[in-house]
Amino acid sequence: NNELRDQARFHARRRHLLPATVAFIDEALRWLRSIGANEPQPNVERVLYRGMKNMRVQNSFLEQGGTELAPMSTTSELKVAMQYSAGEHSLLLRLHTSNFAMRGPDISFLSAFPAEREFLFPPLTYLQPLRDNQNRPKCQTLRVDDATFTVIDVQPTI
Repeated sequence: NNELRDQARFHARRRHLLPATVAFIDEALRWLRSIGANEPQPNVERVLYRGMKNMRVQNSFLEQGGTELAPMSTTSELKVAMQYSAGEHSLLLRLHTSNFAMRGPDISFLSAFPAEREFLFPPLTYLQPLRDNQNRPKCQTLRVDDATFTVIDVQPTI
């Protein structure tokens, strides 16, 4: 994933080393996502979490949102996201999805850790911060034991 996020490579116009592999992953995720239409209650809101360690949110993201350039792992289990993000600067994205078409497919059946309930979004998923009734980004800081988490509510667009 770091190769996909490498801005220096992009600006230098160097090619990605495995473009076909990334294309196949993207296509597979889109096919798997369509299967979600056949699940019980495909149009029920589901909240997913993405935990990131040693990250700080930038004001530009809070104002405009941003695009994840690589496949994006999320989980339906808050505890799992908190464990992945535990560090000096913990960032949690809380993704609000209203139906199967807004979320990556559940790939728990492929995981070495199926209890983590992983939902994988394709590359180039856009994340738009949600706003409160005063048009401020929904962002809060939580302290849990010795860890501080910045939590941002977002809506993904695939």
